[in-house]
Parts: sequence; C-alpha cells; structure tokens
Amino acid sequence: MAAAREAREQVWAVRRSAGFRDEAARVVKKHASRKEGTTHFVNDRAPKKRTRRKKAGGDQMSLDL
Repeated sequence: MAAAREAREQVWAVRRSAGFRDEAARVVKKHASRKEGTTHFVNDRAPKKRTRRKKAGGDQMSLDL
C-alpha cells in the first residue's frame, strides 16, 4: 500500500508541474491520429453504448412439431 501511495504522489507531482499541460497537448497533437471525422478523438476506453436490436417479424418464431 505504501509503495502504491508513493507512486501515485510522484505521478501527480509531475502532472501538477509547470508545462505538463502544454507537453501533453503536444504529444496528443503529434500521436493521436485516430480521429472520428474532424471533430474529436475516438475514446477506445469509453464504455460502448448498447443498442437493442429490433425483432424481425415481431413475435418469436415457433416450430410446428
């Protein structure tokens, strides 16, 4: 637990440092080429929206045995 806490503190110290946002924006501009149209970047980590499929024919099919 202590090692994880120390690691988090070090990461956040870097993220809070001067110039981090500018450098991060530069990296994104250079390397994030997977764009959806021209408006925004694709977020592969976002949960997928589930859509319901419409039933073909409406009712459940049955077999006459």
